[in-house]
Amino acid sequence: MYQEYARDYGIPAILGTQTPKANKLVGLATKTAQVGANAILRSPLGDALEANAPNFVKQLDYFSRTPVDTLASRATFEASGYLYSTHLGLNMGSVLLNLQQPYLHLAGQLGFRRTMNAQMEAIGELNNYAKLRYDKFGTKPIGPDQRRELIEEAFEFPEETLLVGDLLESVDQVVVAGHAAGGGPASALRRFTIEYPMKLFEKGEWLNRLTTVKAMKGQLRRPRPTGT
Repeated sequence: MYQEYARDYGIPAILGTQTPKANKLVGLATKTAQVGANAILRSPLGDALEANAPNFVKQLDYFSRTPVDTLASRATFEASGYLYSTHLGLNMGSVLLNLQQPYLHLAGQLGFRRTMNAQMEAIGELNNYAKLRYDKFGTKPIGPDQRRELIEEAFEFPEETLLVGDLLESVDQVVVAGHAAGGGPASALRRFTIEYPMKLFEKGEWLNRLTTVKAMKGQLRRPRPTGT
């Protein structure tokens, strides 16, 4: 349920690529949340919050009073999508930190050499996936069935790494839906500032998952002393 909501509404809202149907649902959800926020402000809990957390109450009051169209506007989604993608995909500090996760966590458990070897295997599988995708579909967006087929063909552990049926699986669908709602293909500016950086971030997350599973496989297959 939560994955479907995030796939159909959450991620599109972040990237600013919502369909008209999704806009209506987000507007309804926002209005419902505003009613709840207003009820809190008028309750004894609101009085207690105002005494102990006045800044929070100020933000809650702003949220409850601001028109839904302003809170859930296309411009807001576009701005949030730009900030989200640039802070994750175009921020080299974020990129490097994400790619170093196996060495920050996994290497401490399974060793640096095994982690490095696993990452090299994972990079090889990602290269194979990229080649298969380009050979079959070029650079055009693909659907979930095509994506699943490619993943199952290219990777040794698609289920174990959650690459199949995962939230990340929806990025191509989100981009396609957003283009359709916008009346045409994305501009070059949008592709380079929002879509491509998020694709890079997605593949970085894939690399971490693949590295972890490959390292665990290597650990399980290591030679064991006789009698243990």
